[in-house]
This record gives sequence, C-alpha cells and structure tokens, in this order.
Amino acid sequence: AGGYRHGVGESGGVVESVAGEGRVVIMRKEPHKEPEGPLVFGWREWILFERKRKSLRAKLDTGARTSCIHAEDIRTFEREGKQWVKFTVFDPNRDAGKVHSVRYECPVVRTARIRNADGHQSERLVVELHFWIGGVKRTGEFSLNTRHDMINPVLIGRKIIRAMGLVDSGRTNLMGRKPKHKPEPKEIAALPPEEDDEED
Repeated sequence: AGGYRHGVGESGGVVESVAGEGRVVIMRKEPHKEPEGPLVFGWREWILFERKRKSLRAKLDTGARTSCIHAEDIRTFEREGKQWVKFTVFDPNRDAGKVHSVRYECPVVRTARIRNADGHQSERLVVELHFWIGGVKRTGEFSLNTRHDMINPVLIGRKIIRAMGLVDSGRTNLMGRKPKHKPEPKEIAALPPEEDDEED
C-alpha cells in the first residue's frame, strides 16, 4: 500500500511525496532577505540635473534647510500672470574650453530668506528641479545663488536629504559619479515654513 509523506527538508524547502507512484514534489522557499535599510551618502556626492550632460559636485549639508545651486545670468519674467525665472547652470570650477552650460526657464516656487554662516540675510528665488543622485531620479527645491567662492556648485539641504537617506560625514562619493537613470522622479515631502535658513 502506498503512503503519503509531507515535511520540511533540510534546506528549508517543503517536501511532498506519494509512495508507490514515484512522484515527489519539492517546493523550495526563497532565501531569507533582510529588509534594505536607507541609503548612506557621503558628505560630498555627484549630482546630475535634467538636461545636463555632466555631473556636478554637491555638498550634503544637514545644517542648511534649503538646497542651493550655482546659477548665473538670473532674470525674472512673467508668463501667463505668474513669475518665472531664466538662469544658466554650469560648473564654476570648469576648465577653459570644456564648458557645457544649460539655460533653464522655471516658474518661481517661492522666495526664501537665507542666512549664511556670517549672519548675513538675503532673499533668493527658489525653483523646482529634477535630478539624479544615488540611483534615483528626484524632484526638489533649489534656491538660485552665485557660488563662485564655493568648491561645490550645489548644496543639498536637509529638506531633500531626509527623503534620500543618511549622510556619513567622514566619507565622500559613496554613490559614484555616473548616475543610474530612473523613469519617474521622487517628490520631496514638504517641510513646515521656517523664518530663515543657514548655509555654509
């Protein structure tokens, strides 16, 4: 007389067999995977903005709320009753003869009051830009400012950082220089308004 056996194999798979019929069905479980944690970024990473062919250096600064990008030839204009701005983006540390600049036209999201490390306050236009960093396409707000005296043309503030992951203050370029394009941007959650901001 045939018999039926059902149990768990040594490898953790489910084993089912029917004696006398020569039939054995083995259903193996997938290996256990630990849930992935948040991405860890260095305090400096490479960032690629939409329409740019080359990545820019970005400093990840948890001391600043609003992110900032080096922009030149900033001009405001009106379109369909709303304020827009034109500006040019390129690396201020570029080599002569190897300049790739991009001219943007964006609606003005808001005007931010920024307080720098010296305590000086200024008002800056804020726009929304798409960018790639850490293998993900994201959307975030950037204030426009001339950063000729800064090593990094882009500063990423905590409003964007909190949606990206963690920052290791002792390491740089953990994500690599070449971004991996993803099809959809990830929106950055809004933070409650603050009176001013700080930037290094």
